[in-house]
Amino acid sequence: MAKNRKKKRQKPGFLGEVSHRLPTVAGMILGGMFLGYIFFTKDGVPLYRAQVQAAENLERRIHEIKTQNAILEEEIRLVQTDSRKLEELARNHLGMVRKGETVYQFVEPQVKHAPPHL
Repeated sequence: MAKNRKKKRQKPGFLGEVSHRLPTVAGMILGGMFLGYIFFTKDGVPLYRAQVQAAENLERRIHEIKTQNAILEEEIRLVQTDSRKLEELARNHLGMVRKGETVYQFVEPQVKHAPPHL
């Protein structure tokens, strides 16, 4: 009869155990370095946050410019269609007057300052 002999498993020793766990430890170290790079360098999360802030600022500026464009387009439409608006612009910006009108210009006198006493 053949005896079933169970072989005792030998303990691998220090070097065997280290070499068995080396890939896991190396992976953890590399993963930690990668996470540290992402979170703590200027090219990681701080750069991402700065880019998000810049994108938000640009979106805000685009909205402001679109609003200004709408106002200007309405002014253009009024100048092209409303003769009173055209006259208002001519009077205010170009200093034009109707025939027979007299223009009065009021100038405030300049106050001369006395020299300081020494």
